[in-house]
Amino acid sequence: MATKIDLTMDAGFGHWVERAGATVVISTYQAGKIVLIDHDGRQISVNMRDAHAPMGLAIEGSRMAVALRESVVVLEDSPALATDLHPREFFEHLYAPSVTHATGDIRAHEVAFGRDGLWIVNTRFSCLCLPSDQRAFEARWRPRFVSALVPEDRCHLSGLAMEHGSPAYVTAHAATDTADGWRDQKARGGVLIDVASGEPFVRGFTMPHSPRIAGGALWVLDSGEGALERIDRATGARTVIARLPGFTRGLCMVGSHALVGLSRIREAKVFGGLSIAAFLPQLVCGVAIVNTESGKVEGKLRFTSGCEEIFDVAVLPGRRRVQIDLQSAPREHGTPIVGG
Repeated sequence: MATKIDLTMDAGFGHWVERAGATVVISTYQAGKIVLIDHDGRQISVNMRDAHAPMGLAIEGSRMAVALRESVVVLEDSPALATDLHPREFFEHLYAPSVTHATGDIRAHEVAFGRDGLWIVNTRFSCLCLPSDQRAFEARWRPRFVSALVPEDRCHLSGLAMEHGSPAYVTAHAATDTADGWRDQKARGGVLIDVASGEPFVRGFTMPHSPRIAGGALWVLDSGEGALERIDRATGARTVIARLPGFTRGLCMVGSHALVGLSRIREAKVFGGLSIAAFLPQLVCGVAIVNTESGKVEGKLRFTSGCEEIFDVAVLPGRRRVQIDLQSAPREHGTPIVGG
């Protein structure tokens, strides 16, 4: 029996969605759902679709990529199909699979469209990769401190920032080079890595996620501190913009606002020893809308049951009344062979 998921949102969140004229997309691998939130012209609409442990989301034009347990699916917006397949539900956009990249269990985290194709944060093999027609993936980059391409999750790569169509920064939970070595350094070992040099640019994070470049600035979530930060790209200086009541993971920048995913923390094996653990009873799962100029939270969505963790948050600009179909049979690329 499927777990029932309930959520609430304040007036600020609803007003932002209405003004944006867009659809907010949320992935939760823990609950196995992709959540779509928009304003249909009369009221806020919430639509949930089942998915196999969805994590990273990427939007480019009419395409959306979703990282799943053992594949990455690229969906294409087909407005004509929306009315043909769902004539009674008044959808204006239907994102249906155009291709599925079979990756095997690489623990794919974030994904991003770029000039060279679809970039995947390959956490299990500690690298950035592209899909491949011949193998599970094509490894393209790994940090200088990682000495081998092996399925050992040596540093726990967690997030990717793109610039001008290419990877620019990556987050990792620690600059370690042994199997699961990051686990012993998770409290303060997190790093923001400069892709060009392959070396850590900023150190001292607590399980960081979701680096982004937007508005000429570099942003990152210091997840174990519940913080949204802006990073000075010249000096590496860190400025905390907001502290939030959750494990911050999933970030979408829209103008002067940041949509930040919030999660409750689970078992001590992964999350024990983090600063936010002291505030466990007050932590929430949901999305906060932060004004990046004032640091003020201007809207909040909260999952009240059935969902404990968010992985990513994205926005489909200019699109409302959106449906996602993950059940169609797309073209399939790649063979999930262990190795890169």
